[in-house]
Amino acid sequence: MGNILKLKTIMVVEDDINIANLLARVLSKEQANVIVCFSGKEALNKLKKIKPHLILLDIKLPDITGFELCKRVTNVYNTAIIMITAKNHIEDKIKGLELGADDYITKPFHIAEVLLRIKKIISRLYNDNIDNKVINLNPNIEVFKDSYKIAIDKNEVKLNPKEFELLMLFINNANKVLKRDFILDNIWGNDFFGDIRTVDVNIQRLRKKLKSTKHNPIIETVFGVGYVLKKSVLSDN
Repeated sequence: MGNILKLKTIMVVEDDINIANLLARVLSKEQANVIVCFSGKEALNKLKKIKPHLILLDIKLPDITGFELCKRVTNVYNTAIIMITAKNHIEDKIKGLELGADDYITKPFHIAEVLLRIKKIISRLYNDNIDNKVINLNPNIEVFKDSYKIAIDKNEVKLNPKEFELLMLFINNANKVLKRDFILDNIWGNDFFGDIRTVDVNIQRLRKKLKSTKHNPIIETVFGVGYVLKKSVLSDN
């Protein structure tokens, strides 16, 4: 993957000083800009001034929970998030993904795996050689494919990376009814051991941001089967 993390800003939110220092040291060797926060409130304060490319977020923090911080971040920013969870706590993994996290790692972890997961997400989301192709959705939505952004009536709308990937999955499969297990495999991967409701929660959140309603449907429900984005929603580009 090359030096994909060079000059990328990574925020580490972890109250265990030893783990935080380990992550910071390894990421710094990759020439990333590392911001370490030991509490949720500290992270929120720094996020007012800094927009990291990715956040490593521990669930158990001394003030607000990692879940609450994840929710606040994904509602405002389109920053990628990797949750750090306790070993074998599948409920934590499901909840984090439902709130918009991109991935999770479990303690104790191998630092090489953490680094690989970070690089994969950064590589997928941030490409410095982009033409930023625009896809138009009726009547007033612009999707900037390569920069993971959308605009409604020329106003930027924040989607977290998973929401954007979900939208692109529907666009790339327009007129096809996508079953929930197909969506899970393509967005969260075959190794996801969560609940199928993760799909419904994320689609509901995406619909809200797209202002998709019964009278102006962008993503439609096919009851008992899955979801579909009709080709009629796509404008000529």
